[in-house]
Amino acid sequence: MLTLVCCAILLAALSTSAIDEESIIKLKRGSVFTDLKTPDYPYGSDVDEPIEWIIQTESESKLKIHCEDFRLTDSEDCLSAYLKIEDNGNVKTYCSEVHQLTYTSVSSRIVINLGGNGGQAAISCIAKSIELPEPDFIDIVEDKAHHLEISSGPIPFFDKIWHFQTKEHLKIQFRCFINLLQTENCHKEVLKVYIGIGEQIYCGAREEVFTSENHLASIRLELGRTGIGKLFCSVQATKGAELLEPSKDEIDTVRSLRVNEEDSSEHGGKPGPKGTTCNCGWANKPRSRIIRGKEASPNEYPWMVALKAYFGEAHIDCGGSIITHRHVLTAAHCLLNI
Repeated sequence: MLTLVCCAILLAALSTSAIDEESIIKLKRGSVFTDLKTPDYPYGSDVDEPIEWIIQTESESKLKIHCEDFRLTDSEDCLSAYLKIEDNGNVKTYCSEVHQLTYTSVSSRIVINLGGNGGQAAISCIAKSIELPEPDFIDIVEDKAHHLEISSGPIPFFDKIWHFQTKEHLKIQFRCFINLLQTENCHKEVLKVYIGIGEQIYCGAREEVFTSENHLASIRLELGRTGIGKLFCSVQATKGAELLEPSKDEIDTVRSLRVNEEDSSEHGGKPGPKGTTCNCGWANKPRSRIIRGKEASPNEYPWMVALKAYFGEAHIDCGGSIITHRHVLTAAHCLLNI
């Protein structure tokens, strides 16, 4: 009889252990769990029957909980409704509605308990495993800009870090057009900048210019559930607050460019009052007219480039032609009122 009782207890323990293991929400590094909600959400759920979530990630990672909607029946001493987060021996308790609740763990495992007596809760949260993502390393050379663009979206929960370096006697300057969701403390979408003066955070629609304290710098872009944020940065080497100026030899090289003057009347317009000084960007058009469309001929549009400008939510695309290694010719209206 005693043997049967012991076996029953052992089987019950093993069964409970298996159920507990299955109930754990396990997140790989950088992954997201989006279904951290009360059963009847967006409507309120009774909390007389406690609800428990156990969330675990890899040992070197941490967990971030963000709740876009967090409503509890407000009561003194958390009697009606409460939510507790247990994290490596620490307990954080919430007893009322919180606007945009965010919690970052100190360990790789947390236990969330929702309960109370006679109260209700309506909660919608996400849990994200956070750790520095695999970085990209980029060398910035003199006299050459590096362009960083994230605009193809949406990319939900995008998270990327870039490390930049240049020669030790130089610094790195960023000119960034940022178009991210504007929220309090930038908790949904954020650009984090590390230029030697601590972490700086940016969100919303804005243009920012910042220069590193030395030859090293990093930026990190984190997007939220919608993943619709956009970023464009031009990154260049600099001696200080100003970008590197072209050398005298480089200026003399540009000034010494000589080519034969040509006529552009094949386009049907009158020649301009001043002759050309460079043949880059000339259209090698056939004299016949195009009817109902036709594929471009080889070299018909040489040296064509796309110019992109970002102004908050607005974004301008213009065409241009390279005329020197430092200059692009484009239409005047592209730069009007800029």
